[in-house]
Amino acid sequence: MFMKLTIKILSILFFLTAAKAQVKDTLYSISADAGIGYSRYLTTLQFKDLNKNGVSGTLRLMWHPEHLLSIGVETGYQYLYSIKSEIYSDEFGTSSISASMISVPLLFVASMIIFPKTLPNFELNGGGGVYFLFNHGELYESSIESSVFSLGYHFGASYLAPVNDNLSIGGEIKYFYMSKLQDSNLLFQILFSYKMITW
Repeated sequence: MFMKLTIKILSILFFLTAAKAQVKDTLYSISADAGIGYSRYLTTLQFKDLNKNGVSGTLRLMWHPEHLLSIGVETGYQYLYSIKSEIYSDEFGTSSISASMISVPLLFVASMIIFPKTLPNFELNGGGGVYFLFNHGELYESSIESSVFSLGYHFGASYLAPVNDNLSIGGEIKYFYMSKLQDSNLLFQILFSYKMITW
């Protein structure tokens, strides 16, 4: 009788301890990631004065469950191109012409650690969503503004080294495709990740 009671008590204590340890090791978190860097517009447009180099950045909110797959949303600012040139007409004479386009995406993101044992800080990410495209142009002292949206997708790879329990710093390379333009944007950026909530 005493032996059976002792075994039952020990069994209960064992399962409670195991459950407590499991809860402690199972961490969920929500992180805010921000990046900024160099972008290159990939297009078939051929203009002499077309500038396809610029500065772009991303902002995303990610939910990290206990498994290796994380999901979230991403937005940011993407510099696509600008052009400045001189034109001449018999009626108006010589004038400078300028045009530029930027993109503000709203994208679903899924990221995954592919090699958790050998490369735990390396992640692949991708997804799709909407790109809001904003155009600005100036010709003969007149300004033109227009906007349009495009569906598209993106994918990338990032490496984040932890600084402390909440902050990580690293780098990321991302490829963005916009179906409306049938063009894409390549981004190399410094990335910061901060765990806002952990439970």
